[in-house]
Amino acid sequence: MIKETGEKFKDEAHIIYVNSSIQDETKLGKLMQDFWCKQGEEMNYDVLAERVSFFKEKKEGVNQMCEILDEVKRESKLETLVDLG
Repeated sequence: MIKETGEKFKDEAHIIYVNSSIQDETKLGKLMQDFWCKQGEEMNYDVLAERVSFFKEKKEGVNQMCEILDEVKRESKLETLVDLG
């Protein structure tokens, strides 16, 4: 809902905002801490830690991330051209 107007968003999405600076001992607090970590070994949740380590430390993961970022750049350029056209 848009606070200022009281209207609902028309996209039917459910968005939840979380204050990531609250990093207490709850499950959510530990997850917020993980989102701030730069290395998988510092994280609380193994699944997330493994994926972060893969994409940041393993050659195959780094290559995949570079390919994904290149694709995002290409899509962004196309959207800009469409918007300008």
